[in-house]
Amino acid sequence: MKIAELAKQMAEIPSPSGQEDQIGEFLYQRLKKRLTVKKQFVEGKRFNIIATKGKPEIIFNIHIDTVPGKLPVKIEGDTLYGRGALDAKGPLAALIIAAEKAADEGIEDFALMLDIGEELDFCGVKELMKEVEPAKLIVICEATDMKIRTSQSGLLEFKLISRGKSAHSAEPERGECAITKLIKAVNAVKSIPLKGKTVINIGLVKGGSAINVVPDYAEAKVCIRVAPQDIDLLDKIKKLDLEIEIINDFEPYIFQGDLELIKKVFKQLKMQTSTTGGLGFTELYFWAKKGPAVVIGPGKSGTEHSENEQVSIKALEEGCRFYYELLRNIYKEKHERGT
Repeated sequence: MKIAELAKQMAEIPSPSGQEDQIGEFLYQRLKKRLTVKKQFVEGKRFNIIATKGKPEIIFNIHIDTVPGKLPVKIEGDTLYGRGALDAKGPLAALIIAAEKAADEGIEDFALMLDIGEELDFCGVKELMKEVEPAKLIVICEATDMKIRTSQSGLLEFKLISRGKSAHSAEPERGECAITKLIKAVNAVKSIPLKGKTVINIGLVKGGSAINVVPDYAEAKVCIRVAPQDIDLLDKIKKLDLEIEIINDFEPYIFQGDLELIKKVFKQLKMQTSTTGGLGFTELYFWAKKGPAVVIGPGKSGTEHSENEQVSIKALEEGCRFYYELLRNIYKEKHERGT
């Protein structure tokens, strides 16, 4: 089956976070023909896929869920359209075809780790971390236009809480406006000097009970993409003496390994690449705990989560060639070492 056909077939299977069982079963049935495959149950009927060949020296990871919202799935010219086309069933198709070709040629010592819940709460990858052994290289197959993503911003999410005293709006001096206090608190957070390209977003605000009542409670949910240079940002926020509840606190990541083999494969394929970082948060944070990890995937970022989600089929084919050659090179090097 060609990459485009497989990607289209998977895009036609809805898999919003929480409803991944159908796509999971499809992948399980397909991959078990060539690889050793198991379902790792996460919650209820929801499960990750762990597919291995031999003793893995390299792990490929990608998520199988999508954001909600069904879109028409179609191929027009070189482009596949539909929910998950880019994020991430197109890249997943490229990975599967590469792994199947490698397995058919006797190449071993790799694993595909396909997880659920990436678009919601990372429940899948958190469960994988309990079982996965460290590897010499980990490649996350999210779309990067085949650039080598070696760093990413951290993710700090918290609830900022303000408390006041209710009163009749005709006599505000008898109360204390929690919303006014919240505005000051938000401005205090946004006024902290930043060293890197840290991005602060006030995503949700809630407060008050009626238009004619001085509000005694208000809250804001804040999402911050923390650049590596601002890794101490949470400490600075805590010094502001504000009431906060941490939702997520994931540190920035910078790759510390050797890119020689990866660059060698790009050179063999005569493909252009470069290293890059990113503000978006990926599962790189988790996989870095299991070994040197990078993100490399086909497709240009920009249409994921949108009504016009799309990916170039040519890009998927290039990604497939890269994944296959990387598998072949790692297997070859292992045998040349005699291990």
